Amino acid sequence: MSIQQAVRNILIVGGGACGGFHGARLALGSGAGINATRVSVVCGGNRAAVQRDGYKVSYTDAKADADALRFRPQHVFGSTLEAAAANVDWHHVMVFTKAVSDSTVVRVLEPLLSAGAARDTAAPGISNTASIKTISLWQNGIGIESSLAAFLAAHSHTSHITLVSAVMYVGISLREKSGAIIDANRAQRALLGIYPTQPSTLPSAFTPETTPQTATANNIVNDSNNLADLAALLAAAKLNAEILPNIQVARWHKNLWNATIGLLGLAGSCAPSDIVLNTQMPQVIALMNEVAATAHAVLGKPLPFDTMGTFEDLVTLTRTMGSYKASILLDWEAGRDIELQVIVGNVLEAAKLHNVATPRLEALYAVVQLMQEMRTLNT
Repeated sequence: MSIQQAVRNILIVGGGACGGFHGARLALGSGAGINATRVSVVCGGNRAAVQRDGYKVSYTDAKADADALRFRPQHVFGSTLEAAAANVDWHHVMVFTKAVSDSTVVRVLEPLLSAGAARDTAAPGISNTASIKTISLWQNGIGIESSLAAFLAAHSHTSHITLVSAVMYVGISLREKSGAIIDANRAQRALLGIYPTQPSTLPSAFTPETTPQTATANNIVNDSNNLADLAALLAAAKLNAEILPNIQVARWHKNLWNATIGLLGLAGSCAPSDIVLNTQMPQVIALMNEVAATAHAVLGKPLPFDTMGTFEDLVTLTRTMGSYKASILLDWEAGRDIELQVIVGNVLEAAKLHNVATPRLEALYAVVQLMQEMRTLNT
């Protein structure tokens, strides 16, 4: 095996707190020589800071600044178009951008998914799509995978790519105005699963996810091998990652928090989680019941609270985090677009499809939509 074949080139799309943190850990876990993991990043407004200084991950329990984790990416790009033209064979593309709509990811990744089949035959500036093993979506919300799954299924030159849905739990934030300093605690967990992309068996975002019955043995083996390759890199980085047979269960479970405690906090003048729980517990539980009922209808079975925790467990865990602000609150305060559609809008669409009553969630959604409208009018 040649060096080029063994080296793993990882492209992080979205170089904020989550992308920078995972990139730093992956680079730290890299071997040397033929086992090297080279991590590059596509950044937004913090590109200049990352190019100049690299990332610094400062752990909250660190005793000294020397304990901070420092990471300088192999390449720092301003767009995926630049990454596609960089003459690099990307093996794993990890997407950490905000899922402000379920179609955004296709527009973002399209330069990487052009028709180039191999570097020596592709036209200049054409991405070597053939080298890509996985595209993993590390984003919040429901139904975030559907548009990209449809794109991959519709093009023969992307049929080998394994679409991975990732649900992450991590306590991190990008230090204000620094652009490249990440504050983190040691708590981290990732749940990974394959999202089917076979054309005749594409799952709906709002119907039970099943293993494609028409998938060939080669498809199944290819996807399993590709996911195992990614999982091995995460393990080498000492990142806590677990592969699940049905990732949508975990995605709906996390959305219990995002669509309830997070959204109530946003509607309550960006109230942190402890204030939400101390003043709005009945509403939190009622909203969680509506989300859970919708998940039951979509998945065809109740969320497995016996293994993943009850509402009370989720609330107890949240209390241990202290005065914590969800990412949707931080995005709102920074004037960025928020993930309202994928966190709540898609849940309401699924509820309507399955005739599940969600009056409280509908009302809360309307309030936040009005907040968005007034912000637009006032800017």
